[in-house]
Amino acid sequence: IYLIKMKKLIIISSTCLFLLSISIQAETRAENNSEIYALWEQYYQIEKNNPEQATHLLQQISQKSPEDPKVWKTWTYLEMRKNNNPEALIYIDRTLELTPNDEQLLLQKAYLLNAAQRNPEALEIFKKLQSSSNPETAAKAQQAVLNLNGTISGQTKNTFADIYFSPSFEGRYDTAILP
Repeated sequence: IYLIKMKKLIIISSTCLFLLSISIQAETRAENNSEIYALWEQYYQIEKNNPEQATHLLQQISQKSPEDPKVWKTWTYLEMRKNNNPEALIYIDRTLELTPNDEQLLLQKAYLLNAAQRNPEALEIFKKLQSSSNPETAAKAQQAVLNLNGTISGQTKNTFADIYFSPSFEGRYDTAILP
């Protein structure tokens, strides 16, 4: 009888420890989330006027939630607004590691590659996007393939500057790519 009571006591103790552990983890996540939300709020207040401070805030957010594609996507567009396209490409690649099927981001990457005169890489992405289920994405990709085919064969030296003269950006309320 004594052994049975001890086993029940051990099971009850183990269950209590497990529940306590879950409770502490949930509490920690809640604190972490509120901290992240506060950082995002600060970011949105200063992103346009103070890009360097915005970069610092994104560094903090990325340390707290490194697997959140929104962080890396936002960082991509911040770097684009700062005209730092090589850095934007690094953040696009990081985002695509987390969301490899994000066609809008792939389209943006292809535009950045084209702007960097890396046309063969851009053409490869545009060719993949021609079969997109999104008709707008497919149409943009088809036009880009037509434009870039001449640059690859050496016929012309076109860029998308005449069609896409402004970088895309992301607002905090949507994740659309705007030409």
